[in-house]
Amino acid sequence: MKYNVTGCEAVKLKNNHILLLHKRGHADNTKDKYEIYNPEKNEFYFTSNTTHAPWASKSALTLDNKDILVIEGSSYIYKTENNSFEKINTSLPNGRLMVQLDGNSYLNIEPVKNYSYGYVYDIKHNTEIPVKNHINRTWTIGTYPQAVLLDNGNVLILGIKSKEIDYSKSRKSNKKHDKYSAYIYDKKKNEFYEIPAPPYPVYSAGIVNLKNGSILIAGGYYRTNSMPVAKSLNKIQIYKYKH
Repeated sequence: MKYNVTGCEAVKLKNNHILLLHKRGHADNTKDKYEIYNPEKNEFYFTSNTTHAPWASKSALTLDNKDILVIEGSSYIYKTENNSFEKINTSLPNGRLMVQLDGNSYLNIEPVKNYSYGYVYDIKHNTEIPVKNHINRTWTIGTYPQAVLLDNGNVLILGIKSKEIDYSKSRKSNKKHDKYSAYIYDKKKNEFYEIPAPPYPVYSAGIVNLKNGSILIAGGYYRTNSMPVAKSLNKIQIYKYKH
């Protein structure tokens, strides 16, 4: 890539090229153009314009027509045919956690004081459909959940249950305090339910659906038992989820 960037979101285009939406580029990042990677030629090239925002999108969704909907402070359509962005006037909602369900809808999850609620946003009809029930917990800054779309159209949601450290106690008294929690969003029933979670909680891991009922959890970081200091992790976990 031409510039050092952070917070890249990679989106596969219909021509098998990869659109890279980044948060920061060089010093004048409001004028940066995004880059596209051509894997066949192992080359990068630029988009013809940019979204003119210093922060990249929270989510990029592939629409039925294979254009890309980019949701940030404002919303844009990336037109694959002419390699450019067009701003749209419709204000689209974005939550703490967004997961695309299909080419016309996405799931939003928002934490509030004692629980987290969700809704499905229908892009074509500009409507919000609330999930029938709530997740009976919430997440704080730094512990937002991650999610992955499953083969059957449902969504697996992995979050971290954290407890405060008691610094008045010894190291031995402060046992491991973080635990995973796992939920399924059932698309047909439009509701959440809890399932057994992976045993080793990590923050900001890479999560991939292996399409055999297993989830690969790669890297991330964890906190020590005695101090909430982040340490990077280079391990792979395979999590067999239960429906």
